[in-house]
Amino acid sequence: MRRIFFLFCLLTVVMMSACFGCSSFMIKAQDGTVTSGRSMEFALDLESQVIVHPKGMEFVDKISGMKENRWRSKYEFTSFTALGQDVASDGLNEMGLNFSALWFTNGKYPEFDRGSRKMSISLMQVGNYLLGNCRNVAEAEEELHAMNIYPEIEPELRQIPPLHFFISDKSGESIVVEFIEGKMVVYQDHVGVLTNDPPFDWHVTNIRNYISVSPLNAHSMTLDGEKFNQTGQGSGQTGLPGTSTPPDRFIIMSLLKNFAVSPPDAKQNTLLAFHILNRLDIPFGTIRNENGTAGDYTQWICVKDLTNYKIWFRTYSSLDVVEVDLTLPKPGRNLRRGQQSVIEPKVIEMKGTNHF
Repeated sequence: MRRIFFLFCLLTVVMMSACFGCSSFMIKAQDGTVTSGRSMEFALDLESQVIVHPKGMEFVDKISGMKENRWRSKYEFTSFTALGQDVASDGLNEMGLNFSALWFTNGKYPEFDRGSRKMSISLMQVGNYLLGNCRNVAEAEEELHAMNIYPEIEPELRQIPPLHFFISDKSGESIVVEFIEGKMVVYQDHVGVLTNDPPFDWHVTNIRNYISVSPLNAHSMTLDGEKFNQTGQGSGQTGLPGTSTPPDRFIIMSLLKNFAVSPPDAKQNTLLAFHILNRLDIPFGTIRNENGTAGDYTQWICVKDLTNYKIWFRTYSSLDVVEVDLTLPKPGRNLRRGQQSVIEPKVIEMKGTNHF
């Protein structure tokens, strides 16, 4: 506990001085397969885990000064956690609902109403609840509107984590949920991309600054009688940004996933997602804080097949892709009458995220 407290205190310092990464996007193959990619950037090792939560698992949500809220998941879901807490920073359920929580510095949550008749739920449990109880984007949005979200201060962080959500499903629907000036704002995300600040609508408008960027090589031009040819392949992408800032990452994902030849099937869609994530990779030490210490780096990335409920990930210290086997027998199956199953989560360690 003391170690976790120390990590959180350091994390607070980083949060106050750094611009956070994290990127999410969605792509659709010709056969209808929907795939999502996610990168997790942070300055300190998050010691993330992958947790497979069985259907019917009970969750207990404790809000200070209120009766604890208990609920059971309707659907199995798999989530990516941080610092040993069973909270979903990212995840996918068996119905094809995808959830990603990303840092959003300008976020401001609605005031928590202790007298509300809506279901009160802690901010950090929102991901678990949506993944455990919603089949698609429409249901997730409906549940969000019915929630009385408690934006608790994390004692170790000494602040309320400012987050916004990227939610998509296997039909290809996608929304972005932001909390701005005390109100929840839901955007239909036709671009299928999310990073961090500024607000989502700003990023969409910013795409207009890059409409001249093209996958086609540039033509030659003649100046004062002298002909100038392109310098090499990819000249049509001149002007495509390349920094690790949220606006640049938003543009890179938006354009590359549209420039790429549409994959024919699930396998090729997964490969394309990994290739796009490769373009976003942040090596350790290439981003530094004002005092020269290393800042954000890509701790892990994951690709999720929303159509077939499959997940792959890799960490900073290992480029080997790990597949999470979600086809194992589930608790409660093939039991004789009178037998009972123990509903417990399966924890998968993500070793090797940080060796610095």
